[in-house]
Amino acid sequence: MPLHGLDVPNAALDDALLRDARFLSDARLLAALHGELRRRLGPEDAAAVLLQSGFVHGLRDAQRASFDHSPYGGASGIGPAPSLLAFQLRSAPDALGVVLCGSWPQRTEAEAVTIACGGRSDAPGCLASMGYTSGWLSALADSDIFAFERRCAADGHAACDFEARDASAWRATGDADALARLDTIPFAALRAI
Repeated sequence: MPLHGLDVPNAALDDALLRDARFLSDARLLAALHGELRRRLGPEDAAAVLLQSGFVHGLRDAQRASFDHSPYGGASGIGPAPSLLAFQLRSAPDALGVVLCGSWPQRTEAEAVTIACGGRSDAPGCLASMGYTSGWLSALADSDIFAFERRCAADGHAACDFEARDASAWRATGDADALARLDTIPFAALRAI
């Protein structure tokens, strides 16, 4: 399945994004990817591809972390694998249930967006990070969880902060910005990859 319905000329790019997650932890590589995707696809389709590819990697990493890879079928003693993308979480109740508030302390993607834009961005830009965190949390909760960036270091904030909620809770908020991004993540189709 191509990401965001990309046509055949972009299939190699799709394949590379799904095979190798290194782009998530290298600011220069991620900056080049942001720039190339925007140039090829335009800002909205580029955002969808970044969200979707991040989601797939987050989902895979969380699934790998939750399985015991011991050849003997018992506890391996190794413990869970860490997330490729560092994030901090705390939970808080609200009118719609539990919301997870978090941040990406390394701000790798914010640095990448700043490089790609040649300076400050005009909006939060940690799209692959939102996707990765959404995939990771969705796998652990066995539910459709979406992490939406509220503040970004790339647009002048001190940190990259996000909120994560179940997709149905996001829909109930009516938050147009969050829903526009949420609607680009076909949860079931991305799980099938």
